[in-house]
Amino acid sequence: MTPEEPICEIENLTLPYPVLVLSNRAGWGMYRVGQAIQERLDGAGPVRHFAVEDFLDEAAVSKELLRYRKICDTFPSLLHLMYKVPFFYRRKYLKQRNSAGEQALKLVHEIERFQPRTLICVSHRAAFWAGAIRGRLKQPPAIYAVLAEYGVNLGWKYLFWENIDFFCTPLDPAELPGHIRRRKKPVVLKMRLPVRREFLKADCGAGDFHKILITGGGWGLGRVETVVRALTRRLSGWFGHVVCGDNSALAQKMRRLSTACPIRVHENLPSLAPLMKECQSVITKPGIATLIEAHSLGRKIFLIPGLPVNEDFNATYAIRHLGAEWFSPAAFSQWYEGHDQGD
Repeated sequence: MTPEEPICEIENLTLPYPVLVLSNRAGWGMYRVGQAIQERLDGAGPVRHFAVEDFLDEAAVSKELLRYRKICDTFPSLLHLMYKVPFFYRRKYLKQRNSAGEQALKLVHEIERFQPRTLICVSHRAAFWAGAIRGRLKQPPAIYAVLAEYGVNLGWKYLFWENIDFFCTPLDPAELPGHIRRRKKPVVLKMRLPVRREFLKADCGAGDFHKILITGGGWGLGRVETVVRALTRRLSGWFGHVVCGDNSALAQKMRRLSTACPIRVHENLPSLAPLMKECQSVITKPGIATLIEAHSLGRKIFLIPGLPVNEDFNATYAIRHLGAEWFSPAAFSQWYEGHDQGD
């Protein structure tokens, strides 16, 4: 495929059914993209979606996610080391190559039970485990690995690429690293990352510019409190929906702050669509699902710093292609006051 070829939509691919969509729950963005893929494909044949963690060793997954969450909460700079030093990914790759995916036998059994002919893997983690266990499947499906970020971290180098048939990317193939571009397999497809139908722009309106959606993603990360305090000092007539995800400590702090700031606090929500349609702007860290959902609805996106590497890729892309800009009190005030004068 060349960069000049048109971008494709997931529902326009010719896929043999049944289709199994495999994503992951680390941060929830990949899971939301997986939900969108399931929704787009549903109706043409049997489609199922679940997170890879649901069928891996529960104790090992809990330990890994707890460690990752702690790093994200307290030492996010360590992610630079994890994503840029080969040791971590290479060790995991060699361990599973030597054991032929023995740690994922529950996943093997669940896939065998559904008997998919197509396996769509949203994220490096999902593609890693699918590739590791393919040799254990009696009737191996065609495996599609989906890059659901706007950049390729080091982990993608350490996949069982010989077991991956297609690589779907929102980037031009020419932008991919050489270790992917130079391979004869998989076939590279440029694909738009889908959103669920509730985030499609038709008939949703422009939203109220006085209302602002502020979110730190599913884990409630980022400078949410700093943003709320800055808006309170600079703006008049505004109202904010603050989504804290499963960060109960942040939610409690925001509820105390709500006595002095015009905000309503939300914790875990099944979807951001109702709030996003109500608001004309979104202040968010560069999580992939929130970015593509806000852009699909035509919302103005302001970015706060997110997690290193992957969300750095997303931020750079969003500024270049999605009309996003970095949040600062001055930049947001300029945008807000421009709408206020034109109202």
